[in-house]
Amino acid sequence: MKYTDDPLTVLDRRRQPPAMREGVLSGLALGGEWPAETIDALGRRHQVVLFPQNVMGADVDVVGMDNLTVMLQIVEHLQQLGHRRIGFVGRCGAMAWASERFAGYVNAVDRLGLPYNPAWVIDIDEVPMLSEGHEDYWRRQVDHLEAVKKNDRVDAWVCSSDWPAFQMVRGMTDRGYRIPKDFSITGFDDTEPVNLGCPPVTSVRVAREAIGEAVLKRLVDRMNNPKSQSRQSWLGCEIVDHSTTGPPTYADNNGDGQRRQK
Repeated sequence: MKYTDDPLTVLDRRRQPPAMREGVLSGLALGGEWPAETIDALGRRHQVVLFPQNVMGADVDVVGMDNLTVMLQIVEHLQQLGHRRIGFVGRCGAMAWASERFAGYVNAVDRLGLPYNPAWVIDIDEVPMLSEGHEDYWRRQVDHLEAVKKNDRVDAWVCSSDWPAFQMVRGMTDRGYRIPKDFSITGFDDTEPVNLGCPPVTSVRVAREAIGEAVLKRLVDRMNNPKSQSRQSWLGCEIVDHSTTGPPTYADNNGDGQRRQK
């Protein structure tokens, strides 16, 4: 079952799918960010497995992506190319996956000994993150990115999904920047159907089939063992190196702040 704009709809028996309304179903796989109270209400009637991210306050099985490890791999990929000042685009507290990936970014720069600066983090509101349009809004975010690049020489950006990545690539390309020569940018998901006329962004390919298989196996196990303790399972992802990452034109020299032509 997929998350809807009105998650309480699924609790109204008159509006439920027939199989659910008639009590035929024994288990539910819930995709998306459901409110904890809705998950708990469904869990009192059915066995439930949630994917692809956790929901605070919901005591159910979860199968999802290991955002912490994957973000470490992305930042390490950029570091190995020579980047040290790495920013983040797409922090959004309203969406669990965006928050988890931001947390992964912070963990990564800390573990790799890279600088962290709150000014290098660009928040994106929920509606622009999930829908097309909002050109004026995105123009302001591109302004922010350009200002940070000019003022702090940030030359690589990690985005919480492909959509903000394409927005940044499109906006900065329109302003005359060359990607990845002037800066590198990465996305997350590798399935965004709207690319704004940009080449594919270096991204993370989610193991959707593996997640689906794990969800079904966990749901069957849950139905066979309804009193077993809830579990969380996190699967890894694959970095897909497209055309938006490369060595920086300028790089730090031994971390002392001096700049050299590369």
